[in-house]
Amino acid sequence: MTTLAPHRDPAIVSAASAALAGFAAECRLVRAASALTDDGFTIARIPQVGTDERLASMASTLQALTDAVVRELRIGRTDHLQVVASEGAVVVRRVGTQRCAIVAVFDEPPGPDDLTDLETAAARLAEAWPAG
Repeated sequence: MTTLAPHRDPAIVSAASAALAGFAAECRLVRAASALTDDGFTIARIPQVGTDERLASMASTLQALTDAVVRELRIGRTDHLQVVASEGAVVVRRVGTQRCAIVAVFDEPPGPDDLTDLETAAARLAEAWPAG
């Protein structure tokens, strides 16, 4: 039996697209968001314009570095990471126990409600992930 990579699996792509659309509808600060694999492939993104894969690649690198720090310090499992800049922020949020995450680019540092919206999107995607 051949298993499709998550970024090529229609069920996962559809679930990721729905999760991101719901997130965008709830969160006014989000500029762009992508569901991505740990190895840097885009599963789905909002907005749908452009072909830039760099966000997924950079976010997967950030996730890998964060995972390494968490492992080295023996402080559990990575939940999310935030990069706050002078004109916005980037948050990378794990999708349950799957080897993927959602990265969101915000116009300003996100508040608790924005982070809850992102957590909800990640949970929706995790729930829709095919068993196996």
